Amino acid sequence: RGKLTFVGTELIFCDSEIKEYGFKPGLTGIVQLYNSTSDKEKLRLNEFYLRNYSLMMDLEILFKSIVRKLI
Repeated sequence: RGKLTFVGTELIFCDSEIKEYGFKPGLTGIVQLYNSTSDKEKLRLNEFYLRNYSLMMDLEILFKSIVRKLI
């Protein structure tokens, strides 16, 4: 219960992230916006998200994700 948020990181990055940063995986995230396929790029984007987390960033990711699905 309570293991997912709307915006967060990918599930594959979550075991250490929850312990180290206190973040939960999300339904959408920065990796999905950039269509990253390489594990190295996914890790880089997830680390960027974790280090620069803010409410504004979450709102921007959520808004862009919704717009991408509608177009």
